[in-house]
Amino acid sequence: MLYTTITLRESMPSNTKLSFGPQATMPEVPKGEHAELKFSEVSDNLTWECKDHDEYGEKYFLPIILFSHPNIESLPKTGSAMLWVSKSQCAEQVYKIVTNTVGDVPKLRKEIFGSMWKLTRNETGSYRLDQA
Repeated sequence: MLYTTITLRESMPSNTKLSFGPQATMPEVPKGEHAELKFSEVSDNLTWECKDHDEYGEKYFLPIILFSHPNIESLPKTGSAMLWVSKSQCAEQVYKIVTNTVGDVPKLRKEIFGSMWKLTRNETGSYRLDQA
């Protein structure tokens, strides 16, 4: 049996929260279906990231609050914080706008983070994102 010892230092801030395990991620939206979400600017341990994935391109990690999804029967009315992980052009466009532009344009920040969004996956598999 494997045991791990964790030593907490006295200098560790008292408001530090520990987390273990992977972050929750939104399941893929089935073809012909849609999900409703809001983008999250700040969330516990969820950050806007872009990582090299493989020879097919970059993968985007976008913090969201998910309100409805065809494969999830019961979500709280207040939504559930998680990551939308995608290599789609739609995710790339949102990522680039948020990380490169939003800080300079307050109205755009309000539109992106203050709006509900409908993420639709068409029959060919590509995504479209529209304000709901």
